Order: sequence, then C-alpha cells, then structure tokens
Amino acid sequence: MKVQLIGTWLAVLVVFAGCSSRESGGAAVANCPEVVEGLMKGYGKTMTSALPFDLAAKYEGKLTEAMTASCREDRWPAEVGTCVLAAKMEGELMACGDRLKTRHYQQRMQARFTPILEQAAADTLQFNKDLAAKRAAAEAAEESD
Repeated sequence: MKVQLIGTWLAVLVVFAGCSSRESGGAAVANCPEVVEGLMKGYGKTMTSALPFDLAAKYEGKLTEAMTASCREDRWPAEVGTCVLAAKMEGELMACGDRLKTRHYQQRMQARFTPILEQAAADTLQFNKDLAAKRAAAEAAEESD
C-alpha cells in the first residue's frame, strides 16, 4: 500500500517539479490558491486514488495545503501558473511541468510531501485493521444468530 501511494504521489509531483523563480530570476506565481486548485482538479483524484474513500478528502486537503505553501514559499515561476490556468486537459497540465523539472525543486516538493505520505500510509493501515475487525465482529454476530 505504501509503495503504491509513493509511486502515485511522486509521479504527479515529478510532473510539477520545476525550477523556482529565484533560480530563473523571473516573477513568481501571484495567485497560488487558484493555480493549485487547477492542479488538484487535474490530479487530485489521481493522487488520492490509492487511499480508502474515507481518507481521500482529508488527504486531498493536506496535499492542497502543501502545494499552496510550496507555490508561495518556493516561489513557483509565473509561467507555471499561466500554463496551469490555461490547461484544459491532463496532457496540457503535464506539459506545464515537463518544462520545469530540476533536482532542486523536486527535493523541496518531496520534503513537503514525505510526512503527508507517511501519515497517509499509517492512516490507511489503521483503516484496514479497523475494517477487518468490524468484518470479523459482524461475521461472529451472524454466526451466533
């Protein structure tokens, strides 16, 4: 389960691991919440697809918060925001990220998302244990009838 979560999240993060505007000397995204909303519309369900339904909304919110913080604090280049807001299809969103990959930025995003990923894996494990216990209790109650 954790490997599946890691693979899904890192695949999406790599798409948007670009250079910071500090590196390029250009302007930063001015409207981070709107840009992140566009990303989450395109990738939010993909990023949470390995989670139980009951946890997906919680972690979609955590991912949105982390990406918004990254956009602001790491100063995503304005061109990323323009590209994301203009994108109409998943392929166009991917093209936005494809133009901006650097190791520096990937490391920043991975550092932000690793704690979220680890907690999601732990929550999913606990969810599955709780679900198994409920099923066992229901089966035991059925047998006693």
